[in-house]
Amino acid sequence: FFVWMVVLTTEATIHQTMQSFLVRCGQWRKELPYPQASTVLVEGIPLPYRSDAKLREFFEQCFEPSTIKAAHVVKDTGKLIELHKEALLLQESLCKAEIAWAKNGQLPEFRPQMTKRFMGERCDAIENYTRDIAEHEQLIRKHRKEIIQASQQEVGGINTMNGFVTFANRREAELAVHLQYSNHSHEWKVSYAPEPEGVDWDDLRQNVGPRLDALRTSLGYGIVMALYVAFLPVCIATTNLAYMIDLGPLQHLWMAIAPSLSLTIFLSFLPTVMINTFDYFFILKSKTWCQLKLQNWYFWFQVFFVILVTAIGTNFFEFVTQVASEPPSLFLLLGRALPEATHFYMSYIILQCTTHAWGLIRSAQLGKFLAARAIFEEEEARDLAEPEDQDYFGIGSRSARATIVLLIGIIFSTLSPVVAVISAAFFFVARLVYGYLIVFAETRKPDLGGAFFVLQMQHLQVGIGIYCILMIGVLWVMAPNNYPAAIVAPSLFYTILRAKSFNEEFLWERLPFREIAFNAHILSTHDTQQVYVQPELHEGFDDDLDMDNMVHRRSSLVTNRQICGSLTAGGYLKGRG
Repeated sequence: FFVWMVVLTTEATIHQTMQSFLVRCGQWRKELPYPQASTVLVEGIPLPYRSDAKLREFFEQCFEPSTIKAAHVVKDTGKLIELHKEALLLQESLCKAEIAWAKNGQLPEFRPQMTKRFMGERCDAIENYTRDIAEHEQLIRKHRKEIIQASQQEVGGINTMNGFVTFANRREAELAVHLQYSNHSHEWKVSYAPEPEGVDWDDLRQNVGPRLDALRTSLGYGIVMALYVAFLPVCIATTNLAYMIDLGPLQHLWMAIAPSLSLTIFLSFLPTVMINTFDYFFILKSKTWCQLKLQNWYFWFQVFFVILVTAIGTNFFEFVTQVASEPPSLFLLLGRALPEATHFYMSYIILQCTTHAWGLIRSAQLGKFLAARAIFEEEEARDLAEPEDQDYFGIGSRSARATIVLLIGIIFSTLSPVVAVISAAFFFVARLVYGYLIVFAETRKPDLGGAFFVLQMQHLQVGIGIYCILMIGVLWVMAPNNYPAAIVAPSLFYTILRAKSFNEEFLWERLPFREIAFNAHILSTHDTQQVYVQPELHEGFDDDLDMDNMVHRRSSLVTNRQICGSLTAGGYLKGRG
């Protein structure tokens, strides 16, 4: 009956929490500022409509022309971005040359020299970099003008298959998302636009057809699945190597934490591999969606190799094959293996607390800040030091790790109540650490309106299902008869039904249309003055290359008499990302 109490209490808490979440999510959507609230992302634009004018004309035929405020098709600006990067490298080199000369007292005989090519004549570095930057600035303006003219004069070509349409009011934008524009699923895919600063322009610039997209996606999933196969042997080999280390008086402590330590270290590198895979093989409309995908895959990886690792053993394929051929064997596998590993999970949760301490120290940001402060003003140095590593410390991997620890506390609480106590201590520390970091230390990240939280709730219900399977297996193996297992068995079906009702009952991804159509006065009227146009097509994108700005920055750098590192380019590209 204790199992039923855990299941009923957890499910009731999930549904009660979702009710509170719906109120907050609805308020967040009401307060979405313009233009995000009235802009839609259009993917799969057919070739005859791939221009700003044609895209606008199409939607003016679907809606009243007066309701369309702007339409922008994403352009292929790869060459323009390369010119910007080259100019930034030249600017960085110029900064270094200026500072090197200043260290020598700015004496004429010590002006930095350089060679343009191998075994070429030496020339004045400062004059050469200044001239090259000016030439790049002209090339950038010329190429931008050519891109804009080409996009206006032809349909297709430099115009890609993705774009944004901004409506004058939110009502039409909401209608646009729900309409069907084609009989083909890959054409005219209209969805809510992400925040302007969160748009992944690199992905949207790609003109990838449905077949190539499917091929790339399949390769991406194949690489992720290969991680499942390759991870376990490497982790086991590392654990065996750790057991060979002799720490003398501390050997017993080392033997207790070695398995958890090796697993924690390997899991810390996994988000980086997954993020790079998603960036290369998947086309995502914003970096925040990449974090959401990371959360989902990282969670399932930890389910197999943290929660179920003792049942899987040394052969992942053998485990999957056995469960697929004999599904009831899963109850016995979990019931026999997991109860003997509660000490492993205790040490694992304790080690996870070190991630809180590491995140609170923010050593990477501190190092970058101290290096940049020697060159730039304090506020600018702080901006250059942000954000934190979005692979491991991003919202996606953080959410997945927190869910796993919560599930460990729930799943093993019946077998060893101490696990629940340690899990509670973990979240107490997490509340203190992230309550400070998110509010006072870290920079704001683009939001999806609760998608990460909802995914956590869905993952939590998966964990409740694992808990039911485990307890059925434990009672089946250890009880003197089958009656206890029979009493617990219906809890698994109850969990499945509640998970199904969860996905059907809570419609959180959009506001009810009546709120938009008939209660427009409660919606936010705040205008951020942002536009859904690629940053490199703005004239303001050249501000960092403006010669007056550069002279002022170089003067500041020379005064500090420090060597300019790669922070200049890194900060510029980060700010534009």
